[in-house]
Amino acid sequence: PVMTLVGHLTARISELPWGNGKDYEELTSASKTATGVAASKKYNPTGKRLTTEEYDQLDALVKNFALKYEPLVIGERRLRKEASLRAIEAGRVESVVCPPHPGPFNPAGAAAHADIVRKAGQQLEQIVGQRLGVSRNDWFHSVTATSAPDGVNRQNSVYFSRAQEPEFFAMREAKETCQNEMTRAFTEFFRR
Repeated sequence: PVMTLVGHLTARISELPWGNGKDYEELTSASKTATGVAASKKYNPTGKRLTTEEYDQLDALVKNFALKYEPLVIGERRLRKEASLRAIEAGRVESVVCPPHPGPFNPAGAAAHADIVRKAGQQLEQIVGQRLGVSRNDWFHSVTATSAPDGVNRQNSVYFSRAQEPEFFAMREAKETCQNEMTRAFTEFFRR
């Protein structure tokens, strides 16, 4: 059977591990451990050394934020996947044709291709932004490259607006608020 672009995008997004919890490990990094936070120039710019008691306090702070932040990240990714699938079904997809990748043995061509793909992504953002407003505020999108189903290389934007997916935007804002609180708390910890 011949698959359409819509069918291909639906299959591709359906296969993403977004929101199943397994992908959360990939999203976290060493900076979300007490050792990683202490080593981070972002949070500890002077490289303050911690006593055992301070380390234990920081570890408790990091774990407390992880308990708040993890469900928000997982929830946002689950809602993004669901919203993206609904957007595909509703035909909210824009595509820009790109040249094929020049292959691994052409570094100069690969760099030029990466620039073309980046510009295609910007073009997609402009196309949708003209209709819906400010990206990540009024609307959100997932960009994916594919040459299926017909061998034509495309950058595809699957998009949805705040009005269409208010639950996603509410979850995203809750995650960003938690992220900001976490950054503030970690930074203040090293200022005391």
